[in-house]
Amino acid sequence: MTDNSVNDVLLFNEKAELLGNSSFAKAMLQEDSGVLFECSAERAYEVVLVGAEGESVDAAFLTLRMFLQNNDRISIHNISKIYANSNDFSSHRTEFEAVRIQINNYLDSPNGIDFFGENYTNREIIELLLYGSKGHSNREKEADLKTLMAFEPVANMFLNQVNAASANLVKGILLLSEINKKVLTIISSQSV
Repeated sequence: MTDNSVNDVLLFNEKAELLGNSSFAKAMLQEDSGVLFECSAERAYEVVLVGAEGESVDAAFLTLRMFLQNNDRISIHNISKIYANSNDFSSHRTEFEAVRIQINNYLDSPNGIDFFGENYTNREIIELLLYGSKGHSNREKEADLKTLMAFEPVANMFLNQVNAASANLVKGILLLSEINKKVLTIISSQSV
């Protein structure tokens, strides 16, 4: 592995650690989260989101974006290419690729909830929030997100799906980081 590649793997792990220690990850991976449906004869039903919200989600998504966008040097895809281009660490390359395939299979699977006739994949759910939020240039996703967020019960169910898909993505990223740690330990021991 070249020095630049090692630096990219180190940066991947730094960002993975930040993500794993974030309040988002703690809320989604270590505490209860979900959607509560409440109703009674005296009042209408209410759907309440329980779990990560607000700034913790925004911060996590800025980091998640680096792992997903192939134009970022520490994307999962680009770290996979580092392993593919390295003649060393074949067992770790295989392990990394297996986890990467599991992540992609999960992201490309339907999330199981019909939102106004659309059954998004987990990847589409995440991308809808990533690229549909204000400040991003995808007007189609922005319009779709606006439609989903207009009705509070649907918005809460959608955000719960975003949180669940993101939490599973974080778990995958942390697994990839563990593989990287093994490789970095080997590299470190060879340079002594």
